[in-house]
Amino acid sequence: MRRQTGLPSKGKRLRQTVGLALCLLVGAWRMTALAAGAELSPIEEARGLHKQGAALYQAGKYREALPLQQRAVQLYEQALGPKHPETIVSLNNLAEMHRALGEYAQALPLYLRSLKVREKTLGPEHPDTANSLSNLAGLYRAQGEYTQALPLYQRALQIRERALGPDHPDTAVALNNLAGVYESLGRHEEALPLYRRAWENLEKTLGPEHPTAIVSLNNLALLYQTPLCPQRTPSPSCRPGCGPRRH
Repeated sequence: MRRQTGLPSKGKRLRQTVGLALCLLVGAWRMTALAAGAELSPIEEARGLHKQGAALYQAGKYREALPLQQRAVQLYEQALGPKHPETIVSLNNLAEMHRALGEYAQALPLYLRSLKVREKTLGPEHPDTANSLSNLAGLYRAQGEYTQALPLYQRALQIRERALGPDHPDTAVALNNLAGVYESLGRHEEALPLYRRAWENLEKTLGPEHPTAIVSLNNLALLYQTPLCPQRTPSPSCRPGCGPRRH
């Protein structure tokens, strides 16, 4: 059984369609501006390329998005400097594209740079710092380096609980990420309460039919199906029939 970490397939298809439509709109705007003789400033060009790259990424077109995002990062660095928040967001998106393409060696220094800058400029307790920690942990997790991912996910969860509160959806995502690493390490007793907390959080804040809540419920149900799960019988908080969902 494969652990589900993203949206159900219908949600993914919708996101891809919307992403592609946005890419076409942004591209059309840029072409119209250039055809009309308008001269885009470096920051305007960077933002346009960034939006196009993000839209292509959402549409699953990672290879096409990559050069746009690379150019956007260059322009952001020239116009705003290497430590500006917009530069770091664009840098992080570039790292995400490399990760999606399986180019982990290229993604790693970008994630590390993003984390270092955010820790220094925003502080070690800022939610954006938690995002960088989680992204770096996700890279290690994708490579099966769970022991390296674990402390990063733990720290990201602690930051989000303090900064956003225990009931915030982003805190639920952090709970789910940490639970997934514990499960991969065979530490099911530690994974189970985190998966349960994540699902209860999302059911309360987003509603039981929200795609992210469904994914969280699926993760909890799959753990209950694992032979080594410490509690094979679902708890009262898991509604009847919450067996594995595949999409």
